[in-house]
Amino acid sequence: MKKVMVGHPVSQTPSDADNLRGIGYILLAGLCSVASGALVKTLSSTLPSFEIAFVRAAVAFVLIAPFLYKAGLRVLISHRPGFMTLRSINAAAIIALNIYAVGHMPLVDYTAVGFATPILVIPFSALLLNEKMKFRRTLATLIGFVGVIVIIRPVGTIAEGAPAALAATVLLAVGVLFVRMLSRTEPTIRLIAWSAGFTVIGLAWPTYATWVTPNSWEWVLLIIGAVVGTGTQFFIIRAYEAGNPTLVAPFDYSRIIFATLIGFVVFMEVPDLWTAFGSVLVVGSGLYIALRGVKLGRKMTPPKDPNNPD
Repeated sequence: MKKVMVGHPVSQTPSDADNLRGIGYILLAGLCSVASGALVKTLSSTLPSFEIAFVRAAVAFVLIAPFLYKAGLRVLISHRPGFMTLRSINAAAIIALNIYAVGHMPLVDYTAVGFATPILVIPFSALLLNEKMKFRRTLATLIGFVGVIVIIRPVGTIAEGAPAALAATVLLAVGVLFVRMLSRTEPTIRLIAWSAGFTVIGLAWPTYATWVTPNSWEWVLLIIGAVVGTGTQFFIIRAYEAGNPTLVAPFDYSRIIFATLIGFVVFMEVPDLWTAFGSVLVVGSGLYIALRGVKLGRKMTPPKDPNNPD
């Protein structure tokens, strides 16, 4: 099977079979992501969020240890330690906020708010990387953010975890920019290892201060959740290696379907009309931005038409 590296030119386009394989992997990633959230939600009723996040990061570090051993410890030495430290602290905060959020709000609401990340990347790229904001994508960004507000409903009763979910989404959009800046000099294994390490170190004291000893069943769920969460990242990588990213990416929105089904079957959560409407706005905006980017990327840009709003 030929490999297709995201963001790099390739000599061959993926075959239909490769694209189907990529779609299959992204669907598995979505299912793992929602299942991981459901496990966290189950554990949050008896265990502190800091503890769940700490154990997850520790297990993730154990899972990548063989790859670190194979690559050699020198792979941990960063060329840009300052940015790596900021990105790793940001990643640790995202993990803690996400685990608190999913434990304190409906699963489908949490999932839908998370879809705002690619939407927020656009204004953040303009502010931090001096990238130009196009009119149509700016409008889609605003519509997507309105969708997030509709889901959270700040005028009515706000779910306890909603502010944490929104904060995690904002920090994740910033994290995407960190990865864009670092990916040219820092390999994936280094990024993962630093994030896991900083999370373990950063959460060690709050975990100790709030520790509740899990029973045998909770230990099983903690470890399964960590493995499934790591599996999410594995399937995402495999999806974009196998298939055309422009065909694979839209299927990531399958998570909203999985979240709705698992939320109903496991937690008896039924999304209301506001959540459904907000989700349509967020997902629709994200899809438009992605597809518009693909369309513009295919253009062989002669001089740009100044009257083109995008």
